[in-house]
Amino acid sequence: MNVPDMSKIFSIPIGPKRAFTLRTFSAMILIAVLLGIWIISREGRKKGYSAELLSDLMFWVLLGGIIGTRLLYVFTHLSWYMAHPQAIPAIWEGGISLHGAILGGMIAFLLYCRAKKLSPWELGDIFTLPIPLGAAIGRIGCFVNPYDDYGNFCSPDEFPSFLSPLLCMHFYWDPEGVFRLPWPLIDGSVQLVNFL
Repeated sequence: MNVPDMSKIFSIPIGPKRAFTLRTFSAMILIAVLLGIWIISREGRKKGYSAELLSDLMFWVLLGGIIGTRLLYVFTHLSWYMAHPQAIPAIWEGGISLHGAILGGMIAFLLYCRAKKLSPWELGDIFTLPIPLGAAIGRIGCFVNPYDDYGNFCSPDEFPSFLSPLLCMHFYWDPEGVFRLPWPLIDGSVQLVNFL
């Protein structure tokens, strides 16, 4: 059975051997970032912060997150990147880390608050609010990314019968045709509940 490639939304040729491709994972990250900006702007205005201060801080947090997401991935695969240093900035080839984005964004946030003599506590409540929602949306991208996995191998007998259909699934598009514990969907659901 041929299943459509869920990892791509569209691909537009831009030359004989090149194309601009919008991947589902990239779209999910973009949606998560835009929703996060909207939530932070809305909650920040409710607390009396200016749009200018919030947009400046969001810029630095996003920049720190982008740098952190790549650096942590490179650090966790350091031996390969030491042998291929030209690949370190090639984020378009894959290799990002949610934990690195959070860590890099947090460092940029704290440095900005210190430079502007702002208390990070109330602003931190505003800026951490959309993180679980962004993680939930990002897990959709993880799940449809062919370079990630659909979850760990499992057997339906490992779980109570009422939980087995939810925790041990067979995806008809899975190239290995096995049962899996779909951790991206489970983690995304937990993150969504956390956000709510």
